[in-house]
Amino acid sequence: MFDVARLAGVSHQTVSRVLNDSPAVAEATRRRVADAIAAVGYRRNQAARQLATARSRIIGLITPRTSLYGPSRSTLAIEAAARERGYWVSLVSLPQATAQAMADALGHFLELAVDAVAVIAPNPAVLHALAAAPDLPPAVAVTSGPALPGVTVADADQALGARLATERLIGLGRRRIAHIAGPADFYHARVRAEVWARTLAEHGLAADRQADGDWSGPSGRAAAAQLLAAGSPAPDAIFAGNDLMAMGAIAAVKRAGLKVPDDVAVVGFDDVPGADVADPPLTTVDPDHGSLGRAVVELLDRRLNAGDAAWSGTAASAALAPPRLVVRESA
Repeated sequence: MFDVARLAGVSHQTVSRVLNDSPAVAEATRRRVADAIAAVGYRRNQAARQLATARSRIIGLITPRTSLYGPSRSTLAIEAAARERGYWVSLVSLPQATAQAMADALGHFLELAVDAVAVIAPNPAVLHALAAAPDLPPAVAVTSGPALPGVTVADADQALGARLATERLIGLGRRRIAHIAGPADFYHARVRAEVWARTLAEHGLAADRQADGDWSGPSGRAAAAQLLAAGSPAPDAIFAGNDLMAMGAIAAVKRAGLKVPDDVAVVGFDDVPGADVADPPLTTVDPDHGSLGRAVVELLDRRLNAGDAAWSGTAASAALAPPRLVVRESA
């Protein structure tokens, strides 16, 4: 750092401000320091910085090992938001959400001296494993499940998203609105199904048409076929718990000789890549994973800056990222 300062003709404190993106440095000085850094080939010594600041600027991220869109997209969004705030992310995926696997992951992160931990917890197994973990560092759980002592909670606003989807179909004049639910051991599936039923009841409509899927397209197709064959009159709309099941539902509607959206309108959830080129393009709910990732990192940053003593005296914080309805041709 002193070599950089000498070459740039500034103090080493100015070099430090540039490295930490301080706004209190003139642009011309910033460019001169950047040129000197490149010329000298300077790289910051992370170990030395950690000793000086007692901060590693590393967030440990734990996620179930899955290819499901929601958890995968949340993981990427948190990593991107962490980099925007000057943090690095160390990732551990759990092949099985057991208490021992969670303890091992957290032990690894403690050895790395991470500043904090974020945990993608879409189901009770992950959340229970987190609750059983000893020596938990500052943590945020991305979940629609219950809050844990000492753990901050963040999620997309699943309830609002399900309401937007259901009210879209009601607004189109549909009165026999079915739901294809995701697996019952997923918090998101529970919330979306509960809000669908509650919203229909608020409008004087029966929530008596539900079938279960497993988040996959084939399961959505089978569930929709079941709903269409269950009796007369058939559903005139389907709210599917995610986009893959919604696309499967569209296939089942067509196979039954009906048209989307004329005979059966379909709405999904997630706005997955390809939803806009489905046949017809899928109306869906975008949970805004980008906003969720930023909310998670902001909560961790606030907790770290407040300190454990200050944080323990406040109520548990939570953040809900607002979703939006993406209207296309299926509904």
